[in-house]
Amino acid sequence: MTATRLLISPLLALTLTACGAQTPMKPNFERNPHPHDAYRLRVVLKDPPGQLAPTTASTSYEVSNLPCAVAEKNPMHLNQPLADVPFTMNKVAENTYEGVLYLDAMQDKDYYGHSVCHWYASSPGVSFKASGKPEETSFIVSLSKSQIRDGFHTTIFYPRAYYPRVAEVDNFPVFGNEDRAHYDKLKDDELFHAEVSLDKVASP
Repeated sequence: MTATRLLISPLLALTLTACGAQTPMKPNFERNPHPHDAYRLRVVLKDPPGQLAPTTASTSYEVSNLPCAVAEKNPMHLNQPLADVPFTMNKVAENTYEGVLYLDAMQDKDYYGHSVCHWYASSPGVSFKASGKPEETSFIVSLSKSQIRDGFHTTIFYPRAYYPRVAEVDNFPVFGNEDRAHYDKLKDDELFHAEVSLDKVASP
């Protein structure tokens, strides 16, 4: 199984890319007022090195038909529309968290005066910390576009040594790896892992 894709935009911003002034190059992207394509993300932390709880959770969205993003004043320039939508992870059992995200959270619309832009969910992710302090290590769960499907399940391994923080490094990101062999120099008791699953659910 391939390594977990790096989570970038969801953990750097928990608000829509649209925040800020609207321009032909950066229109205000809108949320879908009636999303229905719901999925439940479940994360079970197995033998964590200490207390861990989610501090941020969001899904990044991209546009599948980039030609829609032609700037009116510069028709030769293609933008890369991006947005991030937060969702809530709730504790449902010891070391077990669940959250519902929507694949259709963004509004398909003609944002650039050229054609309708069609959004897709590209990367849901969650960051876990010992107590939520800024300096603590972020243990990150991040799924790629190909992993967003009903019944998906994977195991992500993390080094225990990075808990609760890496000395003199604030907010050190640990993305983990789905391949145990990636940490072949570490013994089993030097690792912990997260069982991650995604299942389609009926929207509220």
